[in-house]
Amino acid sequence: MTGLDEKDLKVVDILTRIGVKKQIASVLVFLNKVKSATSKEIEVGANLRQPEVSVAVKEMKELGWVNENDVKKKGKGRPMKSYTLAVDFKEVVKQIVEKKRQELEEEKKKIEEIVKIVEEM
Repeated sequence: MTGLDEKDLKVVDILTRIGVKKQIASVLVFLNKVKSATSKEIEVGANLRQPEVSVAVKEMKELGWVNENDVKKKGKGRPMKSYTLAVDFKEVVKQIVEKKRQELEEEKKKIEEIVKIVEEM
């Protein structure tokens, strides 16, 4: 299992700088790279701690970005899960970008409103 390379880390960094939580950005980019991974594989490959992976996967499932699948394993113990992207990576990024554009438009309107009010004072 391979980890995130320089280009992957750059994508994680940019997603983080526009407001995506770092652990979500890392899991997203890692799953795009490997297509399917267990929690442990994500932890190692995306250089995250186990609780960070759990929180990120939970949030991503709520957003409809990740599928959880049962992994058949021998013996007893906790059942293993693997995770895959439920939505194409480019579509997820498109959703993130669109949300940010909407937020920017709202901020722009607030700025224009305050400027107008102050000018009229």
